[in-house]
Amino acid sequence: SLYGWMDFHTAVVVTESETVRWQEPAGLYTRQYQRAAQGSQSRGSRRHFAALHPRPKKKPWYKRPKIIVMLIAITILLIFNINYTFVFVVGPSMEPNYSDCNIVLGERNYNYIQRFDVVVLYSNEAQKTIIKRVVGLPGETIEYKDNKLYVNGELTEDQYNYEGTNDFKITLDTDSYFCLGDNRTESADSRTYGDFDSDEIFAKVKGRQHVDMEDIQNVLNK
Repeated sequence: SLYGWMDFHTAVVVTESETVRWQEPAGLYTRQYQRAAQGSQSRGSRRHFAALHPRPKKKPWYKRPKIIVMLIAITILLIFNINYTFVFVVGPSMEPNYSDCNIVLGERNYNYIQRFDVVVLYSNEAQKTIIKRVVGLPGETIEYKDNKLYVNGELTEDQYNYEGTNDFKITLDTDSYFCLGDNRTESADSRTYGDFDSDEIFAKVKGRQHVDMEDIQNVLNK
């Protein structure tokens, strides 16, 4: 058999044929050593560079303006949604004071309801949201006679009586409201669905904005 020896850097063998066989691992080990040395120098250079040029530290989220602005906007929207709602008026039942395509702002957390307030309510009978004006309050007797409003037998001015109101008389329960549309001849209201319970009223109208149908069509066509 042939004998030879090899260290980390070189390979010395007895015959030429063995030299060919042993030179390959010797070169392999040498290349590995060189790469390790270069890698060590490279890592040392990177550490040195990092020490001279440290990366800026990331600011905490509460010191980032964009995040703060976004959180403030979300908070405002949540608070607004809790206290207010927007409702789209459909149809002529509240004309001439509220027209078709008006957008009204409703206050959810209202303190009380007075006569002639405009309210947003969900009719359990009609299974839809409607906007009407409160004419009768809980426990009252409401009567229209000769196109005039009587509350508990007393004549009460109704400046929102548009196009006239047919005669009727009703006594309300202690938790019920009688609501009418301003356009009495074109409105389905308490005369159709009956009086409304207080839990059916979820907002009191505070303002409105008119939107033309042409503007809506232009937006939809884009």
